[in-house]
Amino acid sequence: MTVVDAEVVEHDDRAMRDGQVHDIPEVGRRVALVAQRLAARNGLSLERASVAAAGRALRTVEASAAAAVPKPGEVTDSLLRDLAISGVAEAVERLAAERAEAPGRGGAFHCVGFSVVRYLLDGEAIDNPLGQRGERLEATLIATFLPRVVTDGLLGALRRADLDVAGLTLEPIAAASAAIPATMRALNLALVDVGAGTSDIAVTREGAVTGYAMVPRAGDALTEAVAQHFLLDFPEAERVKINWGCAGAAGEAEFAATDVLGQEVAIRAEDLRAICRPVLEDLAMRIAREVIGLNGRTPAAVLCIGGGSLSPGLSGALAAALGLPANRVGVRGAEMVKAVDLAAVEPRAELAGLLRGPAGVTPLGIAWGALYSPGFRFRDAWVRVTGLRPEDEPTLGHLGEERRVQVLDLGRATVFDALVSAGIPARDLTGRPGLGMAVRVDGELRLIPGTAGRPAEVRVDGEPAALDASLPEGARLVARIATPGEEARAKVGDVVSADAMAITVNGAPVTVSPRLAVDGQPATPEQPLRDGAQILRDRSLGALLPQAGVGPLEREILSYRLDGVEQELPLVTWELSINGAQAFPEDQVSPGDAVRAVSVRHPVPRVLDIVPTEVVDTVRLLLNGSAIELPVAGFRVLRNGIEVPGETPVAEGDDFRVETSALPIVADLLGLIQSELVGGSGPGKHLQLQVDGLPAQFTTPLRHGARIDARWVEIHSGSGLSWAPKE
Repeated sequence: MTVVDAEVVEHDDRAMRDGQVHDIPEVGRRVALVAQRLAARNGLSLERASVAAAGRALRTVEASAAAAVPKPGEVTDSLLRDLAISGVAEAVERLAAERAEAPGRGGAFHCVGFSVVRYLLDGEAIDNPLGQRGERLEATLIATFLPRVVTDGLLGALRRADLDVAGLTLEPIAAASAAIPATMRALNLALVDVGAGTSDIAVTREGAVTGYAMVPRAGDALTEAVAQHFLLDFPEAERVKINWGCAGAAGEAEFAATDVLGQEVAIRAEDLRAICRPVLEDLAMRIAREVIGLNGRTPAAVLCIGGGSLSPGLSGALAAALGLPANRVGVRGAEMVKAVDLAAVEPRAELAGLLRGPAGVTPLGIAWGALYSPGFRFRDAWVRVTGLRPEDEPTLGHLGEERRVQVLDLGRATVFDALVSAGIPARDLTGRPGLGMAVRVDGELRLIPGTAGRPAEVRVDGEPAALDASLPEGARLVARIATPGEEARAKVGDVVSADAMAITVNGAPVTVSPRLAVDGQPATPEQPLRDGAQILRDRSLGALLPQAGVGPLEREILSYRLDGVEQELPLVTWELSINGAQAFPEDQVSPGDAVRAVSVRHPVPRVLDIVPTEVVDTVRLLLNGSAIELPVAGFRVLRNGIEVPGETPVAEGDDFRVETSALPIVADLLGLIQSELVGGSGPGKHLQLQVDGLPAQFTTPLRHGARIDARWVEIHSGSGLSWAPKE
């Protein structure tokens, strides 16, 4: 490969960071400047460019494909390409499946390159099957994907420079394909391209590139550390860092700079080493983790390329992080790219030095790939959109005029690919259905779909075409964007039947209808529904009998208070049955059921009816912890504080209190239990009695719940009422 001319234009701001285009117009301006200088010097008109993306947010997927070798059985270039495209298609499907299982992981991904790990011809491994004869060819490959936002930024910058895309690949793929020839791939090597914002990694072993990875950190981290410490703007700090890297091991070197205050500062290499050491160690550890994770173990050696690899101390830090001898980590330059002739750029010493150094490997690899391993191509098309609605104008209004697009061609570019490349969201092509609605009817989930959308109508070169149709080169597409479906709409009557049903009530035929409720409120069949509504269809006795003129099935209750406690008595109750079986108001009725509903009115109670017999007739006591009852001579009932006769009717809200009029006394207790007490007596003893812990007299009254303690004690040994048995 002969390099005829070259040009380098550095960014004077941070229009690109961490491998991502952050300012498309500015990056496009710089690309255009490179193209203009090359074209002017060589009398050419540059129209197309090959480009490589840094591995920002890189995803790799392993896939395989197989194909029968067509007769006469010789493997051709077209068969190898078809096999690779089939493998990439499988990788695309696998990545789509992974992302479907883990939603929320960002936007679309683009395949930016692939590497064949191995070929099998009739089951036998073979390095290069081209021209070989056999019946079945298999390939295992790794496909690499980047977020579409990364690739769109690169393509947008090229469009700003009026350049078409000749090919797209990944920086480590370009570097590895050119810098590590097949004779070296039997070794377990790691190629690390330390750039500005990313450190891209490729691993080889057993004759193939087996994986790619990326660390989102590189030379810019050193520049930022220098800028922060010495108060320099980014371009000035970058200049100091580059000069330091070019000085190499010159430990006594000193670099002049101007800080943001306009002051001249002298920066010693010793100070730069101290400032950058923790940054370099952190970068080395990150690279080492990715290399070991990708390779499964420490590789035999590491080849460093890229401008960032010139940072003093990086090779040693990386060797330490990987546990390798220092001589197993080296910085390599353009000598790795075989058969490259740089004679034409030799007169420009600065440029020749750059291309021969580690920073020149990846650009030369991109050029090498464009010539000898073109990879994916782009297909031209023109797109115009019609049928725009007012809400589409902010995002799609620019597509009202015909616009040229370039479609990444993985072997079968489609109409859909062209429309998406033009910036039409996929949802505006498929006619998404309207949002559905979910409601519950008597606790059962019901789904109500929205209406179907109308897909986009597309014409290719004037003829109707399906979205999955192949895209001809240079095709002109006119697309009427899809119309989305309408959101689900429904009324109560659409999801639940409120039809009348015939039953018999007390022997008479009647027609009744279920009572409808939505979210606990009465509803009609015409009432609109909302998503999540709870619909109940009530066919209970309580809901249906009032329609037959019976009920409502409510008990009539009389409420009053008795000795401070709330009490209730029924005045009206219902005797209910369905088909002869006892029923309750909440029981459901079915068409044809025979219902009996009879109300029962109870007499209004008297005062005597509500006073408990045990309260009227006896007083309950505790004697030595055991319950006993003593009869009482009489009682009285007070209603709202006034005594009333026993025949008085009870009224709603009355407050009653029962008082006994002649309480028993201790003497009554002794007469009742004398025989039991005599059994515990004896000479020199007397009976000691206490009521509620106090000494008792014969006339001490005994109220409800009184606690009496009785025990025999020696005469003169205690207090309380004494009662001695006869000798």
